[in-house]
Amino acid sequence: EYNCNDHFTQFLCFDFLADLRKKHHLNMTTDPNRSTIIGTSYSGLAAFYVALSRPEIFGHCIAQSPAVV
Repeated sequence: EYNCNDHFTQFLCFDFLADLRKKHHLNMTTDPNRSTIIGTSYSGLAAFYVALSRPEIFGHCIAQSPAVV
């Protein structure tokens, strides 16, 4: 389960993004003012949590119908 999970947040923000940049040679910005995380339902909740937890990575969030109880 990846929503509201600090281990997943760490993986996404550091390991996964680093792999995309290095391994796949993607020229992705590191400017949080130009970075958005998006999700729907449970992934919307996960996106919302990541954006709140790591504003230095993702400055914007689109959480469509987040599964917030």
